[in-house]
Amino acid sequence: MNIDTHIKIQKILDYVYPGSYTINEIIDSEVGLTILSVSIAPAPHTEYINSLQTLFQQLIDDETVCIDIHNNVISEIEKIKEDAYMYTQKAVYYNLPVELPPQNAFVRKIIHGYISNKPGVRSESVGVGRDRHIVIHPSK
Repeated sequence: MNIDTHIKIQKILDYVYPGSYTINEIIDSEVGLTILSVSIAPAPHTEYINSLQTLFQQLIDDETVCIDIHNNVISEIEKIKEDAYMYTQKAVYYNLPVELPPQNAFVRKIIHGYISNKPGVRSESVGVGRDRHIVIHPSK
């Protein structure tokens, strides 16, 4: 991640929340993401948080960086990793491919990143549009 990402986010936060925020960088090597965790005091309304996250994500245009305001995304990523773990265990135990339900691109990215670090399984995305989903295959 380049330094411009921090500067862009800081400029916006300085304008909207002067002096009432912190930014922490968290590296999740398991899924290959750098998470910029932003805390704002007092906490804005949930819809406003979602809008800020979307704005920041579009500004930085870096698929390896994720903006997380008030740890909403971190908890979501942990849940996705737990689910992916269960699916990988099923694929290995039964030695059969396991099809996951359709997911959005962000969820698929997290799962692919998680599985790429796990021995004994591999993943691929199949389908089109809203039906796009991951299939986890046991490695041979």
